[in-house]
Amino acid sequence: MEEQKKVGLVSQELIMSKNKHADASPWDACNNVSCDFKAVGDDDDDEVWDKFLPSDYREILARGVDSRRVVSKKHAFTLLSDSPFLLDNGILSFMLNEEGEKCYMLSARELSIAWKDTRYFWRWTSLPESRFSEVAELQVLA
Repeated sequence: MEEQKKVGLVSQELIMSKNKHADASPWDACNNVSCDFKAVGDDDDDEVWDKFLPSDYREILARGVDSRRVVSKKHAFTLLSDSPFLLDNGILSFMLNEEGEKCYMLSARELSIAWKDTRYFWRWTSLPESRFSEVAELQVLA
């Protein structure tokens, strides 16, 4: 019972910190109240996590390839900030950076690359370490 009370107090401190510093990130807010971000992660208070999500986070999640059901705003924040989140059938990647800013990355197929369909210049392959299903490998420099 005492643990829940402490988490609730940290949550209110986070809200106050975020309201005071409009440009603060979740990590900054945690530093301001001397708490561990992962420890705060145990708190599912949507009011706290709403402060750190972009206003269109629902639309972003709806475009996601990942079909997991989002159960809380904390869960939404975790999905969007812990690792790249694939959107639009895997052709776009989204992630919130440490400042809470939106970061998008296009797959190579979505770029306008000269002669991209010419095997002499480009080879399309997959790499296990890539977030996208295909990567472009330049064969010949023209």
